[in-house]
Amino acid sequence: MTRSREKHIRRFLCGIALLLGSACAEKPPTPQEVVDEARELVRAGQIEAAITRLEAYLDDNPDVVPVIDEVATIASQSGDDMLAAIYYEQLAQLQPTDPMPLLFAADALNDAGDPKGAADLYHRYLEQDPDNAAAWILLAEQELELNHRRNAIDAYLQANRRQPRDRTQLEIGRLYLEAGNFAQAQQWYAQAVESADPEVRETALIGLVRTAVRANRISDAALLSQTLEDEYPEALEDPEVENLVGQLRQWQQRQDEAVAAAQELANRQEAEPEPEAAPELPTDADTEPEETASTDQTAQNPQPEPEQTQTAANPQPEAQPEPETEPAAQGPVQPVANAEPEPEPAPSTGEPETPSEPETAPNLRTAGYWEALSWARKVRDEGALEEAIRYYNRAVTRDDRDPEVWYELSDVYFMSGQAAWARATANEAERRAPDEPKYALQVIRVQQNTMRPEQLIAAMQQAQQRFPENPEITLSLARAYRQLTNDTRSARRMYERFLEIAPPMHPQRELAERELRRL
Repeated sequence: MTRSREKHIRRFLCGIALLLGSACAEKPPTPQEVVDEARELVRAGQIEAAITRLEAYLDDNPDVVPVIDEVATIASQSGDDMLAAIYYEQLAQLQPTDPMPLLFAADALNDAGDPKGAADLYHRYLEQDPDNAAAWILLAEQELELNHRRNAIDAYLQANRRQPRDRTQLEIGRLYLEAGNFAQAQQWYAQAVESADPEVRETALIGLVRTAVRANRISDAALLSQTLEDEYPEALEDPEVENLVGQLRQWQQRQDEAVAAAQELANRQEAEPEPEAAPELPTDADTEPEETASTDQTAQNPQPEPEQTQTAANPQPEAQPEPETEPAAQGPVQPVANAEPEPEPAPSTGEPETPSEPETAPNLRTAGYWEALSWARKVRDEGALEEAIRYYNRAVTRDDRDPEVWYELSDVYFMSGQAAWARATANEAERRAPDEPKYALQVIRVQQNTMRPEQLIAAMQQAQQRFPENPEITLSLARAYRQLTNDTRSARRMYERFLEIAPPMHPQRELAERELRRL
């Protein structure tokens, strides 16, 4: 009886043990256990087995985020970009508030060579996180792959707005040039040309040359090509660039030869003696001597056209000084300012005066030197800077000898924010009149916003050594010491020097005295 009871008890306990063992064996693994198992397989080099294990788990548990994330990660790391994109996009659907899976899915399709799918996902990602400049650039690249250039420009503009980069500006300039929008191409290349990266600056200079050529601004293109050749002679190793620069060099040579020939003709005409006038016989017209004399003079010596007058006599246009104003108290004085005292009226020499200002815009293609220059100055004073630039360029195409016109053109470029053109034309003014301090100061002035403080100080010191008696350069150096390096000792010395050499009525004297007292 006892043995029978023990036998039944043993059978009962074994049954319970079997039931418990069966229950333990059928318990499903946790997501973390599956992930750990897959990672072990990856470490053993069994990538396919790891993905198969994870996908088998997802067949029964389709919405488990950690497992989906692990499949996407392993697929991405193993180079299966399409599979990674599928699982990252599935993850994005399960986590709609997290934009990162969309970005990862877009990157995967980008790597897989699917620009359309990648562009769609970048758009969806950027709707949630629009401040990612790198993602905008990636979107722009996909749009270019699809030949959607307008969309690519928009994406690059969005990227540059959030994180300005010189290489982004280069791309924008290139795309605008290809689209034929020369004004925008010039603007963006001009920004990129100020880069401290020599490679970017070289590429931007080439872009500016090409833009000027395609916009038919050949004189600008010639100036820029000379800058390119001086700074980056290795750029000419590119046959296309070498051919372009060579053509511009030939154009400039023809221009110089034409100017030289015109000057030689003018010199010969001036050297020839004027024929003596035949004695006049008394007539009944003697009762009106003034009108008759005027009529005879007009008939015998007809007035030359404006362009002919300039070529023969080459009168120097009067400088257009800017009014001096005291800067607002809340902002610093610019170290290098365009500040000059008002010039005294020049004594009359009997030379013909500049023709009167035209009432309507002359034809840009046919306008002569004085006609174009007068209109350029008129519209400049009215604030129409782009129109002024076109007519100034027409004037220097007609005759490029006057440094004052180059100086005025540089000033208009600078006021319109076109720093590269302002610098190139300022260099032309200084090249034609190297002993004129105003032009040396302009070369520094148009670059001061892109120079490091030590560079600006060095440039100002060199200019002051060249022109030690010039008040404007001395005052600019004093302000540079005060504002950029806080070198009050050197600033004081330059302020005192300015007060020694500046005339009593110099428009900046009173302001300089106040600035000196504040040191």
